[in-house]
Amino acid sequence: MGAFFCVREARAAGSLSHRYNPSLALYRKAIKVLLDILDMLLGAVASVLGSALLLRTYLSWLRMSRTNPVGVFCAAVTDWLVMPLRRVLPFLGRLDTASVAGTLLIAVTYVFLLHVVRFHGIDYWYLVIPATLLLVAHWLLYLLVAIVIVNALFSLINPHAPLAPTFDILTRPILLPLRRRMPPVGGFDLSPLVVLVVAQILLYLLGQVVI
Repeated sequence: MGAFFCVREARAAGSLSHRYNPSLALYRKAIKVLLDILDMLLGAVASVLGSALLLRTYLSWLRMSRTNPVGVFCAAVTDWLVMPLRRVLPFLGRLDTASVAGTLLIAVTYVFLLHVVRFHGIDYWYLVIPATLLLVAHWLLYLLVAIVIVNALFSLINPHAPLAPTFDILTRPILLPLRRRMPPVGGFDLSPLVVLVVAQILLYLLGQVVI
């Protein structure tokens, strides 16, 4: 028993000396910083591409003109991925299946790269699909928050701005049902506030899901 405690104490001392090695600690900190930066960059790129693809899908569903500035931006950012996919995935009515497939492809790629960078591989492959769907749901809710805020700012500050009609059309299917049930309060439309609160609650609930 005494020998056992001696061995355990020796191991503990060795682990402590290893843990508090200044050079090793600095190396680990540098690696962590680099991984955090890489994670941030991957997340930013994936979020921009995923959001642009989702917005492109929504624009197609609303049958909005491709010549409006928002549509031009989405096309410029995502054509490199959508156009090859469209050769095998044509439109299904108003649904842009190529953009939907592109969104899922970007999300799967980001999930895979994130696990490779963070955990040096994916041990639980069956979690890739749920993680991908959660990521797309995050992008969708953040996109909803963004277009509602932009539309509210245009309506308050400059309702005659060139992009104001575009964002009004984007938010109309979401806000109009609420406006029918919620009359203005003191002349103010509260439907954007309701949408933002619901979106934040959903984002919070999604954030509690650990995969």
